Amino acid sequence: MIPTCLLAAHLLADFYVQTDRMARRKREKAAWGLIHAGVVLVVFLAVCFMLYRPGTAVLAALAVGGTHLIIDLIRAAWDRKHAKPIQRLASFVTDQLLHGGVLAAVWLIARPFLCGLGLRLACSQTARAAVLILTLLIALCKPASILVRLTLDAVAGGTQAAEKPDAVPDANAGTVIGILERIITAVLILCGQYSAVGLVLTAKSVARFKQLEDRDFAEKYLIGTLTSLALALIAAVAVKHVI
Repeated sequence: MIPTCLLAAHLLADFYVQTDRMARRKREKAAWGLIHAGVVLVVFLAVCFMLYRPGTAVLAALAVGGTHLIIDLIRAAWDRKHAKPIQRLASFVTDQLLHGGVLAAVWLIARPFLCGLGLRLACSQTARAAVLILTLLIALCKPASILVRLTLDAVAGGTQAAEKPDAVPDANAGTVIGILERIITAVLILCGQYSAVGLVLTAKSVARFKQLEDRDFAEKYLIGTLTSLALALIAAVAVKHVI
């Protein structure tokens, strides 16, 4: 329960509160990375004060904000020298795994210092399910869109990810369809309607039927769609199992 709250805070700070401009410029100037780390610190202070005793909350937020800055600075230095799409994908995944490791460490160390809302959340099944589902939906929107685009560019040799590695893909129909596709798939899995997931893929394929005659488009379409569905299926099955 508490790790999920920390993960939700990270996703909000790293993908939603952070602007696209900040995401691009923090790779060019360390000052932008510092600003982003400050944003992360503020978000985690708000969340940690609800979960932990005051002293622990401050230390936990400082630990997350400080390590976030260090990780982002290292990643920025790497990205400036490695611009290939596959390298940017590896950079993104490694970055998120490192942040996840920090969150896990904070959770383990701070466990004995829960208080107030933190204790109530840790003991409530309803709250646990609500936070898990909310975090799932947060993850399947902007973060998943970025991962799908980076994967598509890495496999298909695109360049958009290299130019804007952490920006949301253009707000076009494809992006919106991808988000809706993942959310609908996740909802169906949580409701136990596994067979209905095929209808989502069928509806999307029918809408793109004419374009699928183009082999290049078809390959990119399959890569993007299968990656998107895989993310939704894995995440939703994991949440359903925990709930």
